Amino acid sequence: SVVDLTHDTKGLAVKIDGRLEYAAGQYAELSLEGFDRPREYSFASAAQPGGSNELDFIIRHVPGGRFTDWLFAEDRTGESVKVQGPTGNFWLREGSEPLLFVAGGSGLAPLKAILEDGVQRRVKRDVVFLFGAREQRDLYLIDELQRIGEQWQGEFKLVPVLSDEAEESNWQGARGFVTAMINEAEVSQLASRHAYLCGPPVMIDAAMEVMAAAGIASEHIHYDKFLDSSSLAE
Repeated sequence: SVVDLTHDTKGLAVKIDGRLEYAAGQYAELSLEGFDRPREYSFASAAQPGGSNELDFIIRHVPGGRFTDWLFAEDRTGESVKVQGPTGNFWLREGSEPLLFVAGGSGLAPLKAILEDGVQRRVKRDVVFLFGAREQRDLYLIDELQRIGEQWQGEFKLVPVLSDEAEESNWQGARGFVTAMINEAEVSQLASRHAYLCGPPVMIDAAMEVMAAAGIASEHIHYDKFLDSSSLAE
C-alpha cells in the first residue's frame, strides 16, 4: 500500500512471502521488473519478533529518479516490487549513554525504526531527537514519533527544526538549520552523547563538524548518508 506523508514523500508498505528479520536501522534494495538498478531504502519500522511479512519504507520523490518517478506517477497499490536485503551496519549499539538522533528529510525512517525497536527491547537511555525539514509542509509522522516517545523508557525530547519556513507563518517551533540546534542549550550532556545521524550528506558533514567541536568522540558518531537528488537521477 502507498500513503501520502507530505507533498513529496510517501509511505510504502510491501507485503512479502515469508518473514524477513533485520536490525532496526538497516536498509533493503527495492527494484522493479525491467529497471536495471535497485534503490536503497531504510526500513521505517522495527522488525516484528521472528521477522516481518510487511516492510515499511519512506520514499521522497526525486524528479528524474526512475523508481520514485514510477511510484509517484499513480497509485501503485497492488503492484509488485522486488525486495533484497537486509544490508547495512547502522543500528543502535549497546550502552547506557544518552543519545542524540539527527534526521533530515526521509532520513527519519531508520531512526524511527530504531526508536520502535528500543521500545520493544525496553532500552532506557535519554534521547534528544532533532528532525530537520524546510517548511511545515515537509514535516511528517510527528504525532507518531511523540507516541513512540511516550513509550520510551528514558527521557525523550523531539525538536522539529524548519530552515525555510516563512517568517510570518504560525510556526512556534525552532527555526534554522538542524545542525545549529546541536548545542548545550538544546542538548544537555552533549559531549557524553552517542550520536546517530541520517539524512543528506551536507547535513551529516555539518553535524559531524559541530559534534567534533562539542567533544563527541568520532567513534560515538554513527551515520547513514542518504544520496541527494543529483546522484539518484538517471
